[in-house]
Amino acid sequence: MMLMTISRLLDFSKTLSGFLILSLLVSGCQNGDPIRDGKSTSIKDIQALSNGNATPTIYYHPVYYTSKPGRNSGPDFLKDINGVVLVKITKEQVAACGLQGSCSVVSGNKMRHYGVHKKVSGVWRFQERKELPCVYGLGPKNTCVDPFFSVAADLNIHPLGEVIFIKELEGKVLPTGEVHDGFLIVRDSGPKGVDRFDFFTGFYNPNDPSNTFVQLGLDDPKNKFHYEKITGDAAQQVRSRRNFPMLTDAVVKRGLAEILALSNQ
Repeated sequence: MMLMTISRLLDFSKTLSGFLILSLLVSGCQNGDPIRDGKSTSIKDIQALSNGNATPTIYYHPVYYTSKPGRNSGPDFLKDINGVVLVKITKEQVAACGLQGSCSVVSGNKMRHYGVHKKVSGVWRFQERKELPCVYGLGPKNTCVDPFFSVAADLNIHPLGEVIFIKELEGKVLPTGEVHDGFLIVRDSGPKGVDRFDFFTGFYNPNDPSNTFVQLGLDDPKNKFHYEKITGDAAQQVRSRRNFPMLTDAVVKRGLAEILALSNQ
């Protein structure tokens, strides 16, 4: 009798254990993966595809005034692909427009926008671009660059639209008033052959003390930083939130207000 009781208890224990395991599996399937089902983009939930350490730099959109010529170099011109003069500024300013990839020039109270077209005989050539819809400038394939939320990179390493997460950015207050969520999107092309991210900061240049990214040391290539690549539904949520490849209405509105304020300085 005792042996039969023990045997029944063991059978019951096995049945109960199997039931508990099955319950946990079913519960896991019902709860789902917070990333795969698209319900969360918290870094605590994300199993990133890969991670690494990269070199940072900052680039921005310079604004120059014909009424305030540069002091350190002589006059020069932004020219189009055919050599036609678009606007007169200075040699230093032309070089900066080429390095940053774009710039704006204010004459009177009118701001005009120029982007790099290509080099001709080693000299940058530019084209005038419209203000809308990409108020801060363009990356490849007519992708709008998004201040403080987009980066340029080697597109062979980090393709257009890739999402990365940088823990140090999460919760930081930007000069625009936004609070950063730590996510950035590759929206522009950078130098080839290097794992480097160029962080775009809009009209805030590297000498501006309110530039949050400068405060974090992202302007110094000596500062390696850790990043994680985000994939799947989590990455798509980030792209949707920032309206990739365009800009959100709020960012466009803010950009137009910044342009108006800069035009009236």
